[in-house]
Amino acid sequence: VRVRLDTFTKVIEAMDKMMAEMQRQQKEEYEKSEFCKKEIDKLEDEIKVGVNTKEDLDEKHQQLVNTLDTLAHDLEALKAEEEEMKVSLKEAGEQRKQQNQVYQTSITDQRATVNILNK
Repeated sequence: VRVRLDTFTKVIEAMDKMMAEMQRQQKEEYEKSEFCKKEIDKLEDEIKVGVNTKEDLDEKHQQLVNTLDTLAHDLEALKAEEEEMKVSLKEAGEQRKQQNQVYQTSITDQRATVNILNK
């Protein structure tokens, strides 16, 4: 009977050791699982921040592209307006030149008339 009890005691001790080892492993696995969950949550938050930042930057990029398009269009309009002004300025200069010639001719004629009348 004693041999059976010693054997049974050894079996119980072995089972207790296995149980303690399994509890230790279970605790380690639980801690690792909790750590992984926290890391996943942290990474998901970082991904959300990254996605939001990317969306903000994409929107800013689109605004800048639109601004550049608007500025390019405005620049083309200003260049066309500048060309029109140059043409108008040239035409105005030619008109003044013609008006000056008419004026000079008129002055010359008036002086000639005054000279004739004074003689």
